Order: sequence, then C-alpha cells, then structure tokens
Amino acid sequence: MTELSTLEATGYSYYITAASPILQRNETCQRPQPSSNICGEYILPCYRTTNGDAVKGVFVASNETSAYYQNATIYTEGSGCANQTMKYLEYEAQGYYSIHGKSKDVVVSNGLNIELRPEYWSLIPRSMQAVSDLNDNCTCNGSWSLNTRRNLTAICTECTALPFLHQPVGSGEPTYAISQHFGINLRFTNASTNAITAYTTMLSSSNVQYVLASDNCSIVFPDNGRPVIPGPSPAVSKPGKKISGGDVFIIILFVFGFVYFVGGMLINYQRTGGSSGGGTPVIPHVSFWRSLPGLITDGCAFTFAQRCGTRRASGGPTYSSFGGPSESTKIEGYGSL
Repeated sequence: MTELSTLEATGYSYYITAASPILQRNETCQRPQPSSNICGEYILPCYRTTNGDAVKGVFVASNETSAYYQNATIYTEGSGCANQTMKYLEYEAQGYYSIHGKSKDVVVSNGLNIELRPEYWSLIPRSMQAVSDLNDNCTCNGSWSLNTRRNLTAICTECTALPFLHQPVGSGEPTYAISQHFGINLRFTNASTNAITAYTTMLSSSNVQYVLASDNCSIVFPDNGRPVIPGPSPAVSKPGKKISGGDVFIIILFVFGFVYFVGGMLINYQRTGGSSGGGTPVIPHVSFWRSLPGLITDGCAFTFAQRCGTRRASGGPTYSSFGGPSESTKIEGYGSL
C-alpha cells in the first residue's frame, strides 16, 4: 500500500516504494451464500439514482403469509435524503408474492423468479414539479394535486415518467421480477406485467440494493396496509387474541344453560301457567335442582366416611345410614349403586 494522504490528488499520485508497508492476509473474507427466500425487513439507505435523484425506503416480506409491503420516498435532484422539504414524491404498495423457482444463471446468478400481486398501491406528489410531471405523463384516469394521495387500483400503462420506481405504477395485475438475495443484501430487477420479459431482464446499476434490518419472517400484516414490525418501519397494534378451546367451552356452557333455563321456563309456563296460576313451578326439573345440594352433601360425606373412616367390615357406615336403601334391598335400574 502506498503512503496515505488526506488530499485525494496527492494520495493517488504516490508510488509503491521499498518503504511502503506490506499487509499480510490472516483471514479470507467468506462470500455470502445465496438465499432461497426474500422474507424479512429490509431498509433502502439513501441511494442516488442515475438521474441524480435520491431515494430511500423499506421492503418487508412475510414468509408465513406470503405478504409484502414496500414504501419509498424520492427526493429532488442534488438534495440527498436529509432535507425533508425537498421531497419529490412518496409511494406505498402492499400485496402478496410468490416464488416461481430459480432464474437462469445467464440472466441473474442465484436469482429467484418473483411474482408480486399488489392489492394496494398509492402515490403522493410532494412537490409542484412532481405534480406537473404526473399530470403531463402519468394521469392514471385522474389529476394530481400537491400532498394528495391517490390509491391506484389499476396499472397505469401510460405512466412512463417514473422509471426510477423500477415497477409498473398501480395495482390490480400481477407483476414479475427477479430477486437476488446474498447475505444481507437484496436486489430486484425492473418489474414488468409480462413474465417472459421480466424473467429475462438482467440486473443493472440502476437497480437499488436493500439491506437486511431484521430476519423476522413471521411479520403480521393487518388490514390497514401497514405491517407490524419493530424498528423504523411504521408499526401498529397487533390483532386481538384468538379464542382458545377453554373459552369456546365456557361460551357453549353458558349458552346451553341460558337456553335450558329460559326455554324450560317458557315451556312450563305455557303448559301449566306456573305455580301462581295453580300449576307447577316454571323452573325446569325443579325437584332435581332442589335436591341437588343435599345429594352432593350426602355423596361427599359418604365418600369421606368410606375413604377415611371405619369401613363396613368393622361396623362402619353404609349407604343406608346416609338416607339410601339398605344393602339387603334389591334395586334395579337407574340410580342404584
């Protein structure tokens, strides 16, 4: 290595001499292995496009539901991504994705053929220049206004003013692209509504590179268009807790009890007029419910005496001493012990 300098022109003019330091390699960098999925949360750091604009955003994909979410902010030429007053436009997209095998290595090495099915696609012009460009070249069956979001429910085939998005503008039709996922880096080729065209398109220097921020592949996507994820991406509360089997049993028990008592009371009242009308009480099986506490008490006392007291062989208690029939009495049918 040549001598280092704080001046670019000076540093690049040095020659290697005998006094130049020699660096010895102790470890070889391991090449990242290709991945067979695109799930996770990826951040697009501030990236300068080929026409001088700057773009940053996020791409999120769930392996559990095969859903994806994407947003990006485009800044005006030469402004970078720090000045929030220099935004050009913003867009959001959400839908579902599928992987249709590996791409041909001659097209994209270790790539995956991806199908995106956007169900939500919106765009907001953030500058008057964006409003003018969209109204001139990308009307999409309407007009654009500053800071006003439009949800595009169909692909705008006439929209050619936004090549830096690298995808068709709008939703309603599947789009296709090739992804390349190496290590923490994820890239996509230009997407197209034509699968043959998309699966033969190579990566170019204009295709942005996302960086993995979280390898969580079980991200929850609620119905409001934003995923539940930690970190810089927009997050919302998770859906309510699912009903468990115990909850279902308790609900069924209460419903059955309500139907039994209310329905039985109505039937008894219609048949007999109730006890106030000279008939039987309206409570269904009232004799059983009146005797139930005593039966439970007798059963507990008998069981306790049998298990913990003196047994019958020693002259201990029998069922007859608790109000039941004597053992010499033969009982047949329901209720006999």
